[in-house]
Order: sequence, then C-alpha cells, then structure tokens
Amino acid sequence: MRGPRPTLWIFIVASIAGLGSAWAEPLAPQLSSSLSLRAAYVCKYFLFDPIAELELLIEPLENGQQRVLLQGHALGVVAWMDGDREQSYESLIEIDGQGTLITLHHQRLTRINSRGRRIEYGWRWTFDRHSSAVCAQRLWGGKVVETLQQRRATECYGDILSLLLAFQREAQPLRCADRYHYNLFAGQQIAGIDVVVETQEPLADVGDDDELFWRCRIRSDAEVFPAGCFEMTLWCNDQRLPVKGRVSRFAGLGTVTATRRVEEL
Repeated sequence: MRGPRPTLWIFIVASIAGLGSAWAEPLAPQLSSSLSLRAAYVCKYFLFDPIAELELLIEPLENGQQRVLLQGHALGVVAWMDGDREQSYESLIEIDGQGTLITLHHQRLTRINSRGRRIEYGWRWTFDRHSSAVCAQRLWGGKVVETLQQRRATECYGDILSLLLAFQREAQPLRCADRYHYNLFAGQQIAGIDVVVETQEPLADVGDDDELFWRCRIRSDAEVFPAGCFEMTLWCNDQRLPVKGRVSRFAGLGTVTATRRVEEL
C-alpha cells in the first residue's frame, strides 16, 4: 500500500524544492557546515491567484541532525472549496562522520474542515539506519491506525526533503546540458527521475533584470507528480535554491506555478 497522494499546491512546492535537483542516489555529497534556510512561496493555478502560501524551513539540530519542514495553507476560494486545508511535510535527517545523509523520520500531515469539525490525518515513515527496513504508520486524529512494514533500496533517498538538503549542500556547479538520473523511495516501488539542465535565463517575476536562473526539465517514470503528470520545470539560482516551479496543462486545464516570495538565510 502506498501513502496518500499529496495535494496539488503542497506537492508542487515540494517538487520545486527537491525534484528538480535533488533526486540523487546518496553518493556522499560534499557537505559543508549546517545549513539554515527560511523561504516563502506563493502558488497559483489556472484562474486562481494565489491559491496557497507555503514556507520552507531548514534548521540544524544537535548530533549532526537537521530538521526540514515544508508547510502551507490554502487561500481564498481554494481554501473555501478544500476545507481550509493545511498540509505539512517534515523530515529528521542525520549526517554521519563520512558525510552520508540518512533519513531517520518523514511525516506528512493534512488538516481539513469536514462536516463541521477539524480533522487531521497523514503518514509517518521511520527508516532503520542499519538496514533497508521501513516502518510506515497511517495516522488519524493524532493516533496510529495502521502499520505497514516496507523495504527500500540502498540506492535511493528516503523522501523529498532529504533530497532537497543533499542538493543544497552539493558543491558541484550546475552546467548547461548536464543530465542526471536519480532514485526515490516511493513505498513499494522506486521512482526514477531524469533531470536535464537546459539553459540559464532571466525570470520576469523573480530577481533583477540581469539575474539569470537555471532552468531544469524533470521527467519521472512513475506517477509521482500531481494529477498523473510525468514532467515539470524548475528554476533555481547558482546556490541551487529553488525560485520557481511549473507544471503545464495540469488536469488538462491550466498551468500550476509556485514562485519564491521571500528568502531569509
């Protein structure tokens, strides 16, 4: 059994934060000192602008661990139609003495109004650092209602946020025409992601007129993008910090975009 599919607006920001750049096999990235990051994004879809506000937080903890949190809430008509939805992704990640990034826990929670009451549900994954064992727990109202035992391949990362952290700590510069193939743990399967760095270009809605951003095309061989999409586009700066993401023709209608609004290092 796979966990629940992420809601559109939280998924695309998770995607621009990780999919376009960090879906890499854990090949001991060049890790520097602990990374701290706080960034805000606004998401729009079709005729709705904006549909959500989101925040990405990376903070160092003790013992070489880092906490990564991506959370957001719906706005306007979308909030009214979707039960004033709030959604969060949170990971606890460890970096060992050899610089290897290890996912310890990953949790996804959704809070929504339903029939006059506020409900909370989601999933939590606990990864055994010494084996391929994964404990998946389905959550409802703060309680565990189902437990599944899963396995992951050693050649993949545990979750999107772990990939984001590894990517932002990698020292290798981006170059045009670079191609990468990466793997992601996705329940009972491994999702393959192909990334092509296409070009550098300015963005009218991000940065200064003379500032250039890297445009990357991302394709998946599994249904990990929203609404059955298998392709999306990411823009990031030289430090590999995501500034914009786009999925075209979402659900056969319009384009979904998420754009960085505020960044605080």
